[in-house]
Amino acid sequence: MRTKLETFAQQPGCDADCQRLAKRIRTYLEDLLVWLRDPAVSPDNNAAERALRPAVITRKTSFGSRSPAGAQAFARLLSLIETWERQDQDFFAAAQAAVAAARS
Repeated sequence: MRTKLETFAQQPGCDADCQRLAKRIRTYLEDLLVWLRDPAVSPDNNAAERALRPAVITRKTSFGSRSPAGAQAFARLLSLIETWERQDQDFFAAAQAAVAAARS
């Protein structure tokens, strides 16, 4: 896989998008292949996709936000909720502590 990626990244004469991708491959080759060395690293992003699914469904069934500011607020709130949930923290306790810290 490394050889194929290196070969692709060194090909001359491709369009701007291809050149941009080739540069990213050269820059991040080690990061792209970390899943081959570390069995704890998944080769895909399915866990992230599954984590986002409830938010996407909520957005679609509620007809989204009425403004960019509303969409950004929803995204930030969801990020906090997911982070605290993954850290086994109670949402309301963590939110109260965050608000109190912001006020002081």
